[in-house]
Amino acid sequence: MAKFLDKLLNDKRINLIAILSLIFFSLLIVFPAGAMHSSATVENTSEYLADVAENHTTNGRYAAMMIEPNNETDKKINNPYYEFHYLYGIFREGLATYVGSANADKSHSIKLKEIDEDVNFSFLNVDTGFSVKKYYTDESGNMIYKQEFYPLELMFYSKHPTIPGSFSFFYISQRRADSILEKRGLPHSTRADYSKLLNTLTTVEFDGIEYQYAIDNIYLEQNYFYDALNEVMGEFFLGGARYPNNLKKQGLFFLRNYSYQNKYYIQYAAQLYSLSEFDYKILDYNFNDGFKIDESKLIYKSESNADIFTIFILVFAIVLLISAVTLLFFGTYEFTILNHAFVAGASFLPYFLFWVIHVISNNVFIFSNFSTSCELWCLIGLTVFYLVIMLIKRQRREKAL
Repeated sequence: MAKFLDKLLNDKRINLIAILSLIFFSLLIVFPAGAMHSSATVENTSEYLADVAENHTTNGRYAAMMIEPNNETDKKINNPYYEFHYLYGIFREGLATYVGSANADKSHSIKLKEIDEDVNFSFLNVDTGFSVKKYYTDESGNMIYKQEFYPLELMFYSKHPTIPGSFSFFYISQRRADSILEKRGLPHSTRADYSKLLNTLTTVEFDGIEYQYAIDNIYLEQNYFYDALNEVMGEFFLGGARYPNNLKKQGLFFLRNYSYQNKYYIQYAAQLYSLSEFDYKILDYNFNDGFKIDESKLIYKSESNADIFTIFILVFAIVLLISAVTLLFFGTYEFTILNHAFVAGASFLPYFLFWVIHVISNNVFIFSNFSTSCELWCLIGLTVFYLVIMLIKRQRREKAL
């Protein structure tokens, strides 16, 4: 044993080979360790949904994740007023992030009886925050209003009066306002024409049961927010706080064609809504060419039981790195340009190998964020110790001279 240690420390060739082997192997096993970490499964789901959003949807941008309470719980989705404000513009403004909804997945039949088309409507849900704000003046000099927190553009200011005989109130699209006015034999060319619909009743049928809704406002079918909603769930009303009892309120997250953003939204949702009490669903309304989601690839929250193996391997990797640093410090290693190149190669080769494998296989487990983060910190630590030991040895050599 003593002879072996003596060779490790004092034989220049063996010392160099041992240092390079320890560095390479320690940084190599970080990637398999990351593949076993629980976060990798959610990351794989995020990557898959990013691919779905980019390659299998109408505009290559959104894949909507809907969450609603299951039949075994009395818990509800949070008030969209607060969730929307928290998530708005969290990555970039001008893109949809979150809304409250109802029937976003078209699991119920919701019909507007006055129109002649067989359209199943969804609801953009509002629990609180029914105020209307001035937004801007358009090119025709008309004031455009907006809902209190959603950037949905409206024709009119609303006071939400109680209309006798109404079950609740809602906002309808300009297209459906045109349909109703035509049905009633009224013109629809000016704001004054559209205003004749305000506070009038129309019939909405929920799964065959009719309810009277008061038309409280008319929204414009324009801007990024409307486009995103229309893309992922089709035609919709903006609904007040009251719905038929069998219609559940939902949370709708707009996943994107970027894995990192998707992972954030999925982890955020999983913290709020337990998978045992809430159902998660990827809406397929905006899918192209009959594409079907692969449910086996959707893991929204993974178990952390296997993380102990990841920690064990990482600790082992760190021990190997410390061993390499020890040999650097006590051994005959010389800080020459050639040796610098050898150490740099041994340090970065594992990263390059797994990056190439990831590019070829497109397997997130091979090159997870957890793995790359751990690899980065190990490289930073190794670099710092390498430079410190180089300075110490250089000072010793200068003193010896």
